Amino acid sequence: MDQNMYDYGISPEEIGDFINSGKVNKVRAHKILFHQDMVCNSWVYIKSGIARQFIITPEGRSITKSFATSGQFMLYSATSFILQKQTETCFETLTDCEIIEFHVSELEYYLGRHRYKEYLNNILMELVLQKDDRESLFQKDAAATRVQQFTESHGDFFNRIPHYYIASYLGITPETLSRIRSMTNYGKQKLLHRIIPVGI
Repeated sequence: MDQNMYDYGISPEEIGDFINSGKVNKVRAHKILFHQDMVCNSWVYIKSGIARQFIITPEGRSITKSFATSGQFMLYSATSFILQKQTETCFETLTDCEIIEFHVSELEYYLGRHRYKEYLNNILMELVLQKDDRESLFQKDAAATRVQQFTESHGDFFNRIPHYYIASYLGITPETLSRIRSMTNYGKQKLLHRIIPVGI
């Protein structure tokens, strides 16, 4: 479970009880667990695998808003959860996943206790801030910078999911993503040859 729970004074025994209050689901890749016609009433913990939040444009194009991966506690849609109404956000597994789902009704006992409420409120705030960070990233950073930052934080994704999901998240085409990665790798090779001359 999320190691941050310990920072809120929640003991291992309490964490175990908390986990047992959720429903464990083993889900195959490319399964949509939440869509526009639903209202979010559940927290989810990604025990293993990779999933994404996305929207569908009027033209029918899928745009990735965020990714979720192992060890992450989140909501299918923070906006839907807060406002208790339908939003554009969908939630889909990209790999086989093991997910623990916590319905709000099952969390009432824990939400009545300060430590858990503070912990979950902090996660909710982080989810909102992540949205702002992504919007800021798109406004001020060039595509190459976005690719570099994503590679530094989620480099393993390139070997685990189709690259067009990553390109969609970064706001570029798959071709542009491929070109930037190729140029970056070429630059690294040139730098390596300068440091270690060929033949040595």
